[in-house]
Amino acid sequence: MDRTQEYIDSTSLSYRKKLGQYFTPDDMVDIIMDKIEGYPCDRVLENSCGTGNFLKRVRDRYPEAHIDACDIDPGVLKVAKARVPDVNYKCQDFL
Repeated sequence: MDRTQEYIDSTSLSYRKKLGQYFTPDDMVDIIMDKIEGYPCDRVLENSCGTGNFLKRVRDRYPEAHIDACDIDPGVLKVAKARVPDVNYKCQDFL
């Protein structure tokens, strides 16, 4: 089981709805990452990082990029930090 599914299974739907959480499916991450292929990237801001799915893919593609990420939910940040530790994380509401 992947980390996102583990998080979903460990939290209530009402909690996730309250925070407006949506976890982008892997095939959609693939499409988006394909769209940015070839663009230079030295700095990234992920404003709702969730469990770090995008962060992992960005880090793999751009290993030298400086990445800032935030999320309002400390639970998903814990998962993201375990998945991609070398990111500057903040627990805050981006809006």
